Amino acid sequence: MTYFLIILVFLIITFLIYKYFQVRKAQAQSEGFQKRRVINILFLAFTTLIGITTLLEDAIFSILNQYLHITKPSHFDWIALAAFFIFALATVVIMWNRKPAEGSGSPSKQIHSGSGDNTGGDKVMGSQTKDQSQNNTANESTLNAGGNIHIGHVFNGTPPDSKKKVPKQLTDYLPRRKPDTVLGRGKDLDKIRELLNQEKDVVVNGMGGIGKTTLAERFVDEYFDQYQHLAWISLKESDLVSAMLKEGKLLASFGLSALGADPNTLFMELMRALTDLEDQPNLIILDNAEGELGDVAHYLPQQPNWHILLTSRQEMEGFTPYSLDFLSPEDAFKLFQQHCNTIQDKADILSLLKRIEYHTLTIEILAKSAAYHHYSLPDLENAISKDLPAGVKVPHTGNAKIDKVYTHLTRVFQFSQLTEDELWLLKQFVCLPAEFHAFSVLKEIIGNLLRRKENPILFWLKRLFSTSQKNEDNNISTVMRDLVKKGWLLHEKEGDLYKMHALIRDICPPPHPPEIAPLLAAVTEKLSLDQSKDNPVEKFVWVDFGESILRTFPEQDEEKFGDLQNNLGLRLADQGKFLQSKELLQKAVHSAEKNFGPEHPTTAIRYSNLALGLKDLGETQPAKELLQKVVRSDEKNFGPEHPSTANSYSNLATILHDLGELQPAKELLQKAIHSFEKNLGPEHPSTALRYSNLAVVLRDLGELQPAKKLLKKAISSYEKIFEPEHPAVIMGYSNLAVVLQDLGDLQHAKELLKKAVLADEKNFGPEHPSTAIRYSNLALVLKDLGENQPAKKLLQKALLSFEKNLGPEHPSTSSSYSNLAMLLRDLGEYQPAKELLQKALHSDEKNFGPEHPSTAIRYSNLATVLQYLGELQPAKELLQKAVRSDEKNFGPEHPSTARSYSNLALVLQDLGEYQPAKELLQKALRSNEKNFGPQHPTTAISYANLAMVLKDLGEFKEAIRYGEMALAAFQKSLPAGHPTIKIVENNLASIREAMKKDQK
Repeated sequence: MTYFLIILVFLIITFLIYKYFQVRKAQAQSEGFQKRRVINILFLAFTTLIGITTLLEDAIFSILNQYLHITKPSHFDWIALAAFFIFALATVVIMWNRKPAEGSGSPSKQIHSGSGDNTGGDKVMGSQTKDQSQNNTANESTLNAGGNIHIGHVFNGTPPDSKKKVPKQLTDYLPRRKPDTVLGRGKDLDKIRELLNQEKDVVVNGMGGIGKTTLAERFVDEYFDQYQHLAWISLKESDLVSAMLKEGKLLASFGLSALGADPNTLFMELMRALTDLEDQPNLIILDNAEGELGDVAHYLPQQPNWHILLTSRQEMEGFTPYSLDFLSPEDAFKLFQQHCNTIQDKADILSLLKRIEYHTLTIEILAKSAAYHHYSLPDLENAISKDLPAGVKVPHTGNAKIDKVYTHLTRVFQFSQLTEDELWLLKQFVCLPAEFHAFSVLKEIIGNLLRRKENPILFWLKRLFSTSQKNEDNNISTVMRDLVKKGWLLHEKEGDLYKMHALIRDICPPPHPPEIAPLLAAVTEKLSLDQSKDNPVEKFVWVDFGESILRTFPEQDEEKFGDLQNNLGLRLADQGKFLQSKELLQKAVHSAEKNFGPEHPTTAIRYSNLALGLKDLGETQPAKELLQKVVRSDEKNFGPEHPSTANSYSNLATILHDLGELQPAKELLQKAIHSFEKNLGPEHPSTALRYSNLAVVLRDLGELQPAKKLLKKAISSYEKIFEPEHPAVIMGYSNLAVVLQDLGDLQHAKELLKKAVLADEKNFGPEHPSTAIRYSNLALVLKDLGENQPAKKLLQKALLSFEKNLGPEHPSTSSSYSNLAMLLRDLGEYQPAKELLQKALHSDEKNFGPEHPSTAIRYSNLATVLQYLGELQPAKELLQKAVRSDEKNFGPEHPSTARSYSNLALVLQDLGEYQPAKELLQKALRSNEKNFGPQHPTTAISYANLAMVLKDLGEFKEAIRYGEMALAAFQKSLPAGHPTIKIVENNLASIREAMKKDQK
């Protein structure tokens, strides 16, 4: 009895489920096909199970009794047999009411009833061929579209009249766009027509609002006369079956009616009627497919009689994709002008259109809004971000007005349709530069989607013990491909590149800082530099990424953003973008002070970085004060011999050097080198850098041989670690070349500087400040070699770079003015040289004060030009100021002081003050012989100048002796035929001639 009741209850429940699905079928035909199949399978399965149980009952109950002590109930045989027949009968009845699938006799697949969400399955069209489609209409009794459907017998309408003429326009709505209303789509029309004629059904795909529907409307108008019948079916928020059955005119054209008919049956009859039309070719436009069409697309009429043109944001399987590109800038401009003539400036309009990346719908909305509200271009620039009122209509909205710009665009791009992972990934793209990025780069900086959702330890444990064969590292690839397929991301197959359109970036929900934590950390790390092994040039590719993240979060002062600001600021300084670098480094300092306090080691590092940025901008005094704070902090936190403290000593020394405080700078660098040699060894790049810094100070102190020795050690270290064109190696070459120039080894200096120029042009480009310094240094060597015209071109290039990057009053620009001026002086262009030197002097007096060594050089250089212009008294006064400064800063035997003595002596000579001139030149000669030796060109200049003053004093024998010493030195150090050699030879000849005259 128990078994009987169980079976009875089961039968009742099964029957109720069956009836429920019958009711559901009428409400949702797309679900009915699949649910009915499930019931059929259930009934058949239960029938089979009961039959097997009945046949094997003895064996089954023997096992149950042995292990579970369950005995066979009385009358079981009769109960089981009755149940079997009941289920068998039900199965037969159900199967009797099913029809075989069309053509092949197999069951049809599910018809999807889309919800308007653009996230349908993968299959769109099956592999049904042209021949199958034509032959499947022969036997009406075998047709089936998934359910209890009898084609040709159950529809509620008037049977079609085979003689009735079918109209050309099969649907009430058949939009046609005239040529003058659509811009720049001629090639698209031709290509789509070509594909359709090749018996390919086409889907025009692209992002929302790009003009897919407009193109389809234009296609209808262009080729209207070439088709026998045309139908326009809008699939927006509707599945294919429902959309086609809503078209009353389409049904009536074939004598069909939807009244009381089963939708699936009616759809199949409509497809048969369309297929039976003998006229060709015909056209069906399926507009705005927001999801997959489902397997029902198999039943659409086939080529060549029918052309199917589909518009969708995504590609569709079974349809040949035609990706609609954006308008060209010129066509976008014409479209804007077509709707707005209140704004005329073409350049400004093109700038706006470039910002929205020539998105068709947005161009039309903005243009019409501007015309309607008299908006200016600045208004339109902010139309999206400020959600300005529109109050206009566009074809995209039908007859509805657009209330506000941003609000409408967010409706066009429905972010609510995205999955959690898809929205998260789009938010990462919001923070990236607005350009195409390789998938390998994106995966490297964004990471795996799963890792962001759970604890890393749990993630790896899950991965370790997971039995799934799915490669979860491909998760980000899957989501990205889905976004491309749905029209949210742009994709270039060549190079596997991905990009977010600027418009989607503007309207995408903004990310919160925790959502981009992996991206922030990755880019910050990419911008960090290990000076012991990294090339800063290789970091420049990540600068745009860092800038883009900070633009997305302009007000963030969390420490994680402070790290990014710091690293990005340093790389911008490497690029020569000093003002941008300063701004970011100041923000990084503010973040560290807020989060750690002013004496924390991290804050000290930020102070150092900012100080070096200020140094680059010529703000040396504030830089000095910051670095003094850093030294005190590091000595307190780490002690005097710690590498961090040594690094602070070195940084402060570079500032002191710029301020002319050479002896304190030398002492600090010696302390830093002692620490680095002890902690890191003599060949470590950090130690080598300090060798180089100390060499620069020693050079300015006149200690040229020790400077040369240190620079060779530094270069040897760099060449072992870095590539030949690494900036550290090039800096070593450049510094050594300057010292070699001072030592008179001009040819070697020229070779080193040529290598440095080529490397800097490759690493930084021709307008970078580092490249400009190399131009200047090489030009000065070429000048000393008498190659004045090439030197002039290099100095002019350097000056343009400094003025552009640093401004006219920066110390480096001042030096560039001075270097070019001295060359112009040698070329006889005295007035331009004077003007440049006056600008340089004004800058140096402002930046350093009247007694600074750099200012003294400007005094001296300007004086020499005034001397050539005959302005001897002002020249004398300037040189006297230069001498006082050099004696104070360097002492009487320094090369700079000797140079000032020599220049002042020449002016005194022109003024007829020969004895004071002789005394100054003798002092300069003693200094140069001591510092450079008797064969050095600088010493030779002293010989030559002293010889001419001695001539004026009538001391001819001494004059000849010094003149011959000068000639011998120049002939040894300069190439044959050098102009300086010729000048000295002429001077010697004039001395001898004067001596002969005096003897007579």
